[in-house]
Amino acid sequence: MEACEVVRFFVNKAIVPAELKRSGNPGYGQVKALRILVYARLKGLDNDTRIIEHLKKH
Repeated sequence: MEACEVVRFFVNKAIVPAELKRSGNPGYGQVKALRILVYARLKGLDNDTRIIEHLKKH
């Protein structure tokens, strides 16, 4: 199973509750932010710069 599939499964099913609607800039939301952090950890990406470079390539 790919790392991104593992992240999607665990974050969607077990960790983050449904988001409440709010006014203002929608931003990225808890689910997307948490997915990025878990994915980065699984891929061994240590800092924001490495995460950004990895995501731009893939």
